[in-house]
Amino acid sequence: MRVAQRTKKPEPLTLSFDKQPVMTEFIEAVRLGKAKEIAVYGARGDGKSCGSLTAIVAHAQEHHRQGFELPTRWLAVRDSFANHKISTIETLKKSLWQGAWKITGQEHRAFFVAGDPPQILTQLDLLGVDDQQAKDKLKLEVHGIWFEEAAPSSYLGSSGVDEDSWLIALTSARLPSHTNVCLLTTNYPDFDHWTWQRFVIEKAEGTLYFRIPPGERASPEQRAQWSKALRGRADLEKRLLLGEPGTTLLGQPVATGFSLDSNVSATRLIPRYGDALGFGFDFGLCPSCIIGANVG
Repeated sequence: MRVAQRTKKPEPLTLSFDKQPVMTEFIEAVRLGKAKEIAVYGARGDGKSCGSLTAIVAHAQEHHRQGFELPTRWLAVRDSFANHKISTIETLKKSLWQGAWKITGQEHRAFFVAGDPPQILTQLDLLGVDDQQAKDKLKLEVHGIWFEEAAPSSYLGSSGVDEDSWLIALTSARLPSHTNVCLLTTNYPDFDHWTWQRFVIEKAEGTLYFRIPPGERASPEQRAQWSKALRGRADLEKRLLLGEPGTTLLGQPVATGFSLDSNVSATRLIPRYGDALGFGFDFGLCPSCIIGANVG
């Protein structure tokens, strides 16, 4: 006599970011479309890619809840498809997804499948923009755009993505949805790179950015290992580990330990009438004048 065995249904996929409050806020911003352009900056290993993929799925769920047809279609853009294979595709294959991402088309496309019965929530097309023919594909109509590692990094073997490609892609996120969002995730760029200037310095209309605190996800052991590997490269350590934009060094720095968070006021400072001001001038490679006042 044969005894029929019941097949236990797999547990529903659940990803928790309870210990990552900034990432949780970012995912919610994407889901609800709190801005057209949303950037995320983070140190190495702090979950930018996993968080972005989760945000894309959350967007699809809200898209469907508000009466729009599934699947949503997203374009994932990197400097080259070769780098997609090295990082993005490996992220899609991680066990934490429990096989929910189905990769097809010679790894140029992935579908997120979930539910009972299974349903395709979103389609993700992977694109590298290393030539003009590839850039022309940025004109495809989609619900959303995701630029991964948009800033160049010699350490990570990435040449970055130019601003023109970003602007072209912005016009392509126009398929009917409750909101069309364009995401940008990257390790910290140089201060003068467009990914920092557009979102943080110029604060272009319709933009929003998040900065993941260093070590919010990466373990202390991982960060210690990376710090050892980057020893002697203060510029890379600043961008990849300390969570600060980099600068091109022309000679030895005059001062060390500068931080935008602790040394620059988040609000405009107004001099008090009658207080003395100090002016410091430097006429080296980059002429500058620093104005200071005694606070106390």
